Amino acid sequence: MDGSARGTLITRPLRFKAGVGILPAGVFLLWFSWDDERYRGKDGETGQAMTSSVQKTGDGGFKIRLDNAEAVLSMAEVKTLLIQILAQMAPGAGQGADPAKAFHDFLNKLETANDVGIQSLIRNADDNDVLVLLKSAEDTPSLSEKLYRNMSDGARKMYQDDLSFRFQEGIPEGDLGTAASRLATHAKMLEGEGLLEYNA
Repeated sequence: MDGSARGTLITRPLRFKAGVGILPAGVFLLWFSWDDERYRGKDGETGQAMTSSVQKTGDGGFKIRLDNAEAVLSMAEVKTLLIQILAQMAPGAGQGADPAKAFHDFLNKLETANDVGIQSLIRNADDNDVLVLLKSAEDTPSLSEKLYRNMSDGARKMYQDDLSFRFQEGIPEGDLGTAASRLATHAKMLEGEGLLEYNA
């Protein structure tokens, strides 16, 4: 995202809470709420609590305003922002959380998911993230079978061919952490839409 072209970006540290929801039509609902604490400006004077707003633009993008700063984001950029925000909101984020353990917990939960939810997750996820998911599931035959069963024949062959040479030395930690975060975020969105459900 090019801040100079699309809007003014906030560069000072901010303390905020954020949330995301999905309306039935698949429209993202993004909200921010700022701490009641007042923030201090560059001149050392205390300013008022920050205000924010989000509006959808006519071309399918979003105009995000934080005080007097404004940025116009595309849908792809909003999705990236949501993924980054939700990753930071996850328990233990930024506190040395083990991405391998977090992904292991996600896989255990995914093993109980409904077929429609699995199909939607695979269809909406990045191909590289699906490869990480499939590689990680190899140690759990029941989950591996479930994932492949919910693909088309063409997708199954493509991923199997890719895995014949990808991750032969294991999944790099960076790839694992990124894929885990994005897959968990996609799963949460699909839960919000009622497509992904888990059995107790």
